[in-house]
Amino acid sequence: MKSFTSELAKFVEKTEPEFPVSDDELKNKFMSLATDLVSDKRAEGIWEMGMNIEALDDLSEFTAMLRAE
Repeated sequence: MKSFTSELAKFVEKTEPEFPVSDDELKNKFMSLATDLVSDKRAEGIWEMGMNIEALDDLSEFTAMLRAE
């Protein structure tokens, strides 16, 4: 069984500049935390908008998605 400490150590190591986190790992971490607060569909929408935030002309739709359901 994996311990929280060993999992945390792996994640911390992966956040060092020489060991960057992949997009998939980052998305998985985001989704695991976000879906505690919002639906899977909404979390996916937040992720997609956030990853393309520079293309948004208006942030009001994005910030509205961040409000609690």
